[in-house]
Amino acid sequence: MKSSIEQPKTGSRRNPVVTTTLTALTSALVLIITYFASVTLTPQGQVFDAGDIMIFITAFTFGPVVGGLAGGFGSGLSDFFHGYVYFAPFTAIIKGAEGFIAGYIAQKSLRGRELRIGWLAGSMVMVAGYFLAEYYFIGLVFGGDALAGIFPFLDLPFNLLQVAAGGIIGIPISKSLKRALPTTFSGKK
Repeated sequence: MKSSIEQPKTGSRRNPVVTTTLTALTSALVLIITYFASVTLTPQGQVFDAGDIMIFITAFTFGPVVGGLAGGFGSGLSDFFHGYVYFAPFTAIIKGAEGFIAGYIAQKSLRGRELRIGWLAGSMVMVAGYFLAEYYFIGLVFGGDALAGIFPFLDLPFNLLQVAAGGIIGIPISKSLKRALPTTFSGKK
């Protein structure tokens, strides 16, 4: 007799209801972690948050679609609720791309090379995406004063620290979750 959680052995695709539920739950987790586990570190407003940890856990555990949507929705909403309404669309796109790319590359296996390459690729998307968005958005939209041009450089070390924490903490947690969760959730055979 089959368990109600198991899905037929028709491949590695997850049931759409399960995918939708996982996306909603992980989006909420990314929002909560990003919003509440954040610290403003400098007077210029540089922030460190733990959202990238949750994005990498989600992308590596549940794949590119769930990782991308959760990263985009959760992080974008966190910016919105923090009052960075003007930057929320950029965050949604950047963090969504980070989660999707990391999950896409790592979906082949949670061992070795694919996982590290997924982490590095997702990290590069996040760091480069914020650098370009801050440089062009702040510099062009808010004026070309001397301070506007240095914001991307001030944020760079904090963004690097966030994605480093995302991999260092997220990779082992994701590996444990993949082993512990039923295949219905992970999408693997």
